[in-house]
Amino acid sequence: MVRTPAPVGILLFAAAVFPHGRAATQRSLSNEPPNTPSDSRDHTNASKCDLPAVLAQAAVRANELVTNLQNFTAQERIDFRLLDRVGNQYDAGSADFDYTAVLVRQLLGYTVQETRNAVPGSHPFPISMHDLGLPEIALMFLPEFQTNYEMTCSGAAMRNEHPTWIVNLRQRKDHPDTTASFTAKNGVVYPAPLKGRAWIAKDSGEVVHLEIALMHPIPAVNIQSWTLSINYAPVHFKSRNIDVWLPQSTDVYRESDNGRTFTSHKFTDFRLFSVDVNMVPNSPPSR
Repeated sequence: MVRTPAPVGILLFAAAVFPHGRAATQRSLSNEPPNTPSDSRDHTNASKCDLPAVLAQAAVRANELVTNLQNFTAQERIDFRLLDRVGNQYDAGSADFDYTAVLVRQLLGYTVQETRNAVPGSHPFPISMHDLGLPEIALMFLPEFQTNYEMTCSGAAMRNEHPTWIVNLRQRKDHPDTTASFTAKNGVVYPAPLKGRAWIAKDSGEVVHLEIALMHPIPAVNIQSWTLSINYAPVHFKSRNIDVWLPQSTDVYRESDNGRTFTSHKFTDFRLFSVDVNMVPNSPPSR
């Protein structure tokens, strides 16, 4: 897929063409996308979940993310595996990148300008394996985007040592699909209706974990299924003395007519930086 501007939401990009013959040097990745909660629920009944209060708190955190995270850099590690239609692995690889993201406010939403520069010494890496928009996907909990989803609370669970509420979400048929989209080779953009679950911290409203998937295939871009699993954790920025919850690891699963793709992203060493009115980045401050 190729990037195109959009008036609202977050853009995500799918792989279209994959190379062959790369050595399998990356960490082990699962062969299946998540389909059940990996943590046991506690004894708290879902009826005790005050969903409006949970979503209001999550909206506050999403607004803070917009305020605090206009521009940032990170070190990124990407591992991938490619399986054919019968499940045989025919390609795999990994690479390290200097990653930069600039969150741009538009009239009806946001776009994300992202760049990845291979770290010196890294092996060539297919551009088709780059997933874009991952750090900003939690903006789906902004007040203006929450209404695009049917949301219910299904119970409580411990997730990454945090007591959380599990919130189920599903794209409304009578609302626009603004969180994600896929773009065909001819430039046509196809909105991506999503369903999934979010583990939201009881005490803060931070998104601790997120699992989302396509509600149906998108044949025009050769996507039969697509699932995203993100683990979040707080990152402290010394330059501004703030803590921001950001993705620490992300797994992306795709299935197409060609087979399955498993991609893992790991982000470390986050740094904030500033841009002037001409959008020319300054040197990143110390973390």
